[in-house]
Amino acid sequence: MIYLVGCASAQAPFVPAADRGEGLPEDLDGLLALVDQLQSDRGANHADLDRSLAAIEAAQGRGLGAPFELHWREARGASLLGRALSDAKQRQTFIARALQAGRLAVEAEPERVEGHYFLAVALAFDAENSQELERIAPLVEQAERALSLGEAYDEAGPLRLLGKIYLEAPEWPTSIGDKERAVELLARAVEVSPTAMNHYFLGEALYHDEQLSESYASFTAALAKSGRGRLEKPWRALAEEYLEEIGLAGYRGGAP
Repeated sequence: MIYLVGCASAQAPFVPAADRGEGLPEDLDGLLALVDQLQSDRGANHADLDRSLAAIEAAQGRGLGAPFELHWREARGASLLGRALSDAKQRQTFIARALQAGRLAVEAEPERVEGHYFLAVALAFDAENSQELERIAPLVEQAERALSLGEAYDEAGPLRLLGKIYLEAPEWPTSIGDKERAVELLARAVEVSPTAMNHYFLGEALYHDEQLSESYASFTAALAKSGRGRLEKPWRALAEEYLEEIGLAGYRGGAP
């Protein structure tokens, strides 16, 4: 599941492991299973994500599989790794790789959601990295295309992505920022996939739209999720901070 918030931690430049491509499965199914496992693991570290890219490179080098199935996974993995790195040059290198792979996926299968979605994710990280407003329009175009092809994909990922764009972009006339639209999209994300993270992002949008009692309820719902779907520690801390702020404003799950 892709989340479009958070900052890369301060650390030394990433050095790929010398054995990143050793011991990989020989067959396509095994390679893709490894890629999906590593890229979907919320606890994956830099080396794990880089190994997933090594598995894709192995499949490509052996001429295995349809290019589309490799391209969209490459876009996903390169985006995740690029976004996590602290070194600016390395970040941009992996984001550029994700953009290229995403575009190739879209060209290969323009009616499949994965290519448009992970190209949009890469464009989002690129826009965030560059802080250039003109990069928002192509990002929205791809995100809307992904939404039209599969709003439920990646636990309502297209809805979550568009909601975050409208929440975080500068408002008119500078850009397309629109808190009400963000709330609408993220509320739909919760309807489609009521995960803790979707509740969290809806709570965030409601907070910034000054719907504090509704925001309180959404953050509370996010914190109530248990098991594998529970909020991880950093997100729990942020949700609790929002609840504290809402409480200080006099809202505690109802009217002030």
